[in-house]
Amino acid sequence: MKSIMQHKKLGNDQSGLVAIIVTMIIMFVLTITVISFATTSQRNARQALDRQLNTQAFYAAESGINDALTTIKTILAAGSPAGVPAKPDCGTNTSYNADNIIDSSRNVSYTCLLVDPSPRELVYDNVSDSHSQVIPIKADPAAAYVALNWNSPSYHPGTDTVSGCAASVPGSNQFPASAAWNCNVSGVLRIDIVDVGSGFDRNNSGFTKTFFIYPVANGSPVSTTDVSNRSGDILPGTCSSSMTPGCSFRMNLLPDHQYYLRIKPIYKTANLRIIAPDINDVKKPLTGAQATIDATGKAQDVLRRVQVRAPLTNSIDFPDSAIQTNNSICKTLTLSNNTVNFTGPTPDCDPHLKAIHEKFHGLASKDS
Repeated sequence: MKSIMQHKKLGNDQSGLVAIIVTMIIMFVLTITVISFATTSQRNARQALDRQLNTQAFYAAESGINDALTTIKTILAAGSPAGVPAKPDCGTNTSYNADNIIDSSRNVSYTCLLVDPSPRELVYDNVSDSHSQVIPIKADPAAAYVALNWNSPSYHPGTDTVSGCAASVPGSNQFPASAAWNCNVSGVLRIDIVDVGSGFDRNNSGFTKTFFIYPVANGSPVSTTDVSNRSGDILPGTCSSSMTPGCSFRMNLLPDHQYYLRIKPIYKTANLRIIAPDINDVKKPLTGAQATIDATGKAQDVLRRVQVRAPLTNSIDFPDSAIQTNNSICKTLTLSNNTVNFTGPTPDCDPHLKAIHEKFHGLASKDS
């Protein structure tokens, strides 16, 4: 009898121990679950706050960019692009004295503003093949040459391989049809150069040089080309898979001279990079074309940095030509001393002009 009672007591003790263990496991699982929910909630709240602060810091940096642009536009409106001051450090500058505090109660401001009006590289992205880009160029006196580097936006340096490009410029001085252009790295560039460094005479056509840069696929080193007497020529631009951005052309523009370049892509939109290195290939400043603006915004402990390039010339949409048409153009008649010069392609393009042409030719014949 005593043995049976001891056995029942031992069974009851074991049941209580199992209940305690099960309770502890349930409490452990619930604790882990609560901690996980709390951690997730805190992380989501922090991420939401970070996104908010990140946006505030970005807009603060943009405010710094806009303050610098306002100063630059005021100087340009006064007609002195060379007077845009540099700001090489984050300290105060009397030329850029705008209040950098955006919201003092939330600790939002832009903490650093840098302005470089003479960058060592000019950047023009997505220059359309239906338009042209006018670029003022004034290289440092120590510059040995001016290099034009370019590629098509669809070509990715370091990843894509140059293909479909010719091995030399066309010998017939004729370009292929658009449908037959297969060079993947770039199209042709038309270059117009005007040298105004020593004065400009609009009656002297020698001040303007026009030539074409034709992308050629080869591994030869890029050499410097004398463009002083190359008007109308087709010149090779070296393109290679090992080059960044893809193609390069060097020209011997005079240092410390003021030039204007009109660059017109043909066949493909182009990303352009212009540098002017010295004899040791150290990039020298280029003045009067672009300014780089670098602003850092801060919202509490979050920083955002924004960099832009601003033109240092008045924004003028220069037309590529006086008249553009897909049809024939009938030009004007010139009457002088009973002679008629018809300068259009043919009088047949306009019946009215044809009648005038025949009438005056008849009068001239009678007088003779």
